Amino acid sequence: MAVKDFVLKHYLIIGLLAVICFGLIFPSVGLAVKGADIFGVLTVAHLAVLLMFFISGLSLDSVTDCLQIKALLLGVGLVLLVTPLLAWPIISIGRNVVDLALLQGMAVFCLVPTTLSSGVTIVAQAQGNVALAILITTCSNLLGVLTMPWSASKIFGASLSVSATDLLGELCWLALAPLAFGILLRKFVAPVNKFIKQHKKKMGMAQNTCILIVVWLMVSGAQHKIVTSKPLDLVACAVLAACVHLFFRAFNGTVSRLFGLKDAEWITVTLMASEKSLPGCVSILSALPRDFHEQVGLMIVPCIMAHAAQLVIDSFLASCWARRMQSKHQAAAASDDGPRQIVFMNIAGAGHINPTLPVVRELTKRGHVVTYFIDDNMRETVEAAGATWKPYRYTDSDFTGLLKFLDEDGIRKYVPEGTPEETYQDFFSTSAYAAEKVLPKLLEDLDSLSPPPAAIVFDAFVTAAKVAAKVRNIPGIGFCPCLGPGIFADFRTREIAQAQESAPWVDGPRQTMKERYGVDILEDGLLNEQFSLECNLVTTIQDLFLPVKSELQKERYGKAPFYCVGPLVDDKLEMRCTGTNGVNTSKAKEIKDTNEGSENNENEGSDDGKVVMSTSTSTAPSTVAPSTVAAAPMPWDMIDSSRAAGKKLVLVSLGTVIPGHFWSNKFGPAARGGGLEDNTGSDLCRKLFSSVVEAVGDDGRFLVLVVLGPNPEARTFFETVPSNFILKETVPQIEVLKRCDAFITHGGANSIHEAFLYSVPVIVVPAFGDQPRNAHAVEDAGVGIGFHYPLKSLETQRLHEALLKLTGYEESQTSYRTSVESLSKMLKSAGGIQKAADIILEEASRPSLKPGLHV
Repeated sequence: MAVKDFVLKHYLIIGLLAVICFGLIFPSVGLAVKGADIFGVLTVAHLAVLLMFFISGLSLDSVTDCLQIKALLLGVGLVLLVTPLLAWPIISIGRNVVDLALLQGMAVFCLVPTTLSSGVTIVAQAQGNVALAILITTCSNLLGVLTMPWSASKIFGASLSVSATDLLGELCWLALAPLAFGILLRKFVAPVNKFIKQHKKKMGMAQNTCILIVVWLMVSGAQHKIVTSKPLDLVACAVLAACVHLFFRAFNGTVSRLFGLKDAEWITVTLMASEKSLPGCVSILSALPRDFHEQVGLMIVPCIMAHAAQLVIDSFLASCWARRMQSKHQAAAASDDGPRQIVFMNIAGAGHINPTLPVVRELTKRGHVVTYFIDDNMRETVEAAGATWKPYRYTDSDFTGLLKFLDEDGIRKYVPEGTPEETYQDFFSTSAYAAEKVLPKLLEDLDSLSPPPAAIVFDAFVTAAKVAAKVRNIPGIGFCPCLGPGIFADFRTREIAQAQESAPWVDGPRQTMKERYGVDILEDGLLNEQFSLECNLVTTIQDLFLPVKSELQKERYGKAPFYCVGPLVDDKLEMRCTGTNGVNTSKAKEIKDTNEGSENNENEGSDDGKVVMSTSTSTAPSTVAPSTVAAAPMPWDMIDSSRAAGKKLVLVSLGTVIPGHFWSNKFGPAARGGGLEDNTGSDLCRKLFSSVVEAVGDDGRFLVLVVLGPNPEARTFFETVPSNFILKETVPQIEVLKRCDAFITHGGANSIHEAFLYSVPVIVVPAFGDQPRNAHAVEDAGVGIGFHYPLKSLETQRLHEALLKLTGYEESQTSYRTSVESLSKMLKSAGGIQKAADIILEEASRPSLKPGLHV
């Protein structure tokens, strides 16, 4: 397995060495294939180039979410207009020393656009801006078809006549047409997009195979020239390849600094403008007139050398840069400037709070001060993570916390008589009024902090936070604990937005804040889509990211930058929200050792709303009453011994909100995407629990751990507990996932990312909000199965088959397991907690451009 993994990881380099050797030893085979025509129209080499660029088009991600014009234009300009200028000195200076064909090959390498795949990977490794890297790749490869012919004609015109127009024509049908077709096919044909996401590695290998075929044919055709070349020429060419790349790196890095790019963008532009495309070289050499066909085999050699040199050099530099950036930010914490005050503002929801806790802890570990504004029932949670808690306060009122509904003053002031209560009493309708009410005291509390706030990190649902950041001119950092702003596009059409925004209980507070603070909350945002125009952190990776989607979003905040930092999970700091009657309480605890004895880690009980970290090794017998099972300690010994005996552990959990707040409340309009708007959380729990029992109850191949949630009624859904079931009110989810083989989940962003982080495929049973869209993303990535419209689709047989596939009892398991393991590696290399903290501190270190408004 280790040998196979090594070969797959270095497939292109190993393949290049193999085909070069084969072409040199057995040139007749390559010559025979090279001379064959397909249907009398295409050569094998032309077909390989067409397929190579078609696959490239399919594989390119379309990213417009963090369009940063300056960095993008600089990157494309450097790679297409500036770095090609080095081609002429190479030929002019070296033509009397080294074989001209080798020099021309090296010059071709200077002309081509940025690499199609490895560049983005190295940018991610170096903690650069991956979205910007994809944009530079796409734009430079599309525009490069127009710039390369002119440059190439100047290089080769010295020896043989090459028409730029003819070369452009060749490249248009060989490269541009298949590349554009692939891009359009992926963008507009959903099954194709889904297939590509599920088989990215295979597509990459297919593309590399096309490169190998063309190189093999070129080397075979030039076998005589290569073997008769002077060894010193080849050595000189290898040294030149490394020197050229080092020069590109130094020059592009210097220019990027002069343009004042931020660290992440500087890394990205420096890398992408220096990384050149081997497929681009292949396309130019394939498009040359027949007069050059005897020499292209020799010309491709320096291209291969340069490609190998840039991979080795950049992989090393990327690791160094990643370490240097981390050290830089850690040093900033101990600088003479002293600790910085970082303020968090959030809503009291576990899915919104959980991913911020590890970041809070990291910032405090670095010596900074964190103040967290949140409802009082979350006080213990944020304090356990290291923050100082602050409540949302109101003038002339003892009430604390963000308003979830209009109060009497709001109704009297903004709601016309006779308006039905359900029209205005919801969270979306209340957010503007809540901001108006809380801002006076919020600004007062911000002004009292010492040291003064250096940055405000806020959830997109907290309108007041964005206004406060603008009023006090404090850097504002949006926090997006989901797959991205595209999630919201499914909930709000332009017509729905206009109706919401024109309502007097929204427009009234909007106008009040505009007059009082000079800030229009809807100028660059939407209700509960209050993202920062400076910086936004997204807790996912680029492969899963959903960028700004609707035209309305693009109009309001289309230029807002979003940075994917990956999942923010600390397995030593886990939070669980539980409680009864839909009232959530929460607490964070540090996990010292999940396998300690039961005397120190007994379940403290959760009927009273307390939160526990269950790490006991006691066993819960499955034959006793459900209530007894739920109250027993976590049976780690039973779980571990069952897994050792070959049983597959399946975790079943619908999160905290469905079995909590929505237990007896209808999901409402937010559940239209799952067909559950007229149903409650208890309806979904009953359906899921009964379906799981029917599907795998008493099946000796599975051990099923069901999380009931805080409502005691959930226990009554099990008349008897199957012998292979464990029922719990709450569990330490991360510790369970480390042992899991499959996870049946509601599809909350935090839950699916935690599962993927530990290589667990999922079954998504979506209810409301972003969950239906998350289920589609899971299916597109090939890491799980979605049960859309679950009250209809949760059929016993289908659920049984899905579990067999995910846990390896059917052959299709290979694709799910392989896909989720690949995704897990990407998540772990995304930067995570460290990267999020680094970005926050970088934003916090920026000097204010203007004084804040003190009103």
